[in-house]
Amino acid sequence: MKQVFRVRLTFRTGDVLGLSGESVVITKGPKTFYNQLIIDGVPMATLEKGSPNYDMNNNFKVYNASPTKALYEKMPSDWDKTKPALKIIDEIYVVTTPQPKDS
Repeated sequence: MKQVFRVRLTFRTGDVLGLSGESVVITKGPKTFYNQLIIDGVPMATLEKGSPNYDMNNNFKVYNASPTKALYEKMPSDWDKTKPALKIIDEIYVVTTPQPKDS
């Protein structure tokens, strides 16, 4: 059974998007000097500044990011993508303990 990492993105609008991936990293983006959240090799969010804040289970949070085009494509179709507040991710929470992949 495959294991995945869970990611929860909370937007300025209050909307929450859950994603999962076999690999989740925060590193320098391939076409930017900013750090990016990269899920399965695809940049999903560009981080404005700061470092991850780890909890006692080694899960982490990152604050203040902006979505990439790939993340906009993963948003539900009923979200109004023209809202300016949807361009701001207030919090990214990553569960670093691998979880069973949903069927």
